[in-house]
Amino acid sequence: MNGFKQSVSLILFLLSLSPYAFAIKDRGHFLGANFSIHANAITQLKLPINHLEGSQLTTQEGMKIKFKNKGSINIKTLTEESLNIDGNILSQLPLYLMGIKNVPKNVPNEEVIKQKISANKKTYKPVKMASFRTPNGDGYLMIGPTDSVIYLTDRDNKSLITKIHIETMSESDINNILIKGLI
Repeated sequence: MNGFKQSVSLILFLLSLSPYAFAIKDRGHFLGANFSIHANAITQLKLPINHLEGSQLTTQEGMKIKFKNKGSINIKTLTEESLNIDGNILSQLPLYLMGIKNVPKNVPNEEVIKQKISANKKTYKPVKMASFRTPNGDGYLMIGPTDSVIYLTDRDNKSLITKIHIETMSESDINNILIKGLI
């Protein structure tokens, strides 16, 4: 009963938050009953309700969810203004950060982008990388020994991307909880 009260408390707390919008849905397939988080204009993450029991949520510097025994995620919106990077470059940033594409010469704020690439490599120490399609764009995943990251872009909205920083979550949980909740 205590777990039920904590889950109900978490759901009620989540519903009271702004600017995030939430909905509880049963999609009737691989996720089962889930909690849908609209983190920004391009990101909808559906989390299976059974994984939210005992979770903690904070909304400082993005939205952080600490799952019971499954690590944590921190969802941040990165914008043209916050990074001082043009939208056309911003939408390509995950490709630069993952080393899939080289940063074009003479691009505005080229040094800022290169610093972010260096910091990204130090933070995540990627051992595996992948990309996937979302309903509105593309997702890029870097898996490291302890921390991982997902970047989300939108085909139509080039003014922002979403960064989901993942701490101490297994690759299986990343795939079964996060990736399935994004596609």
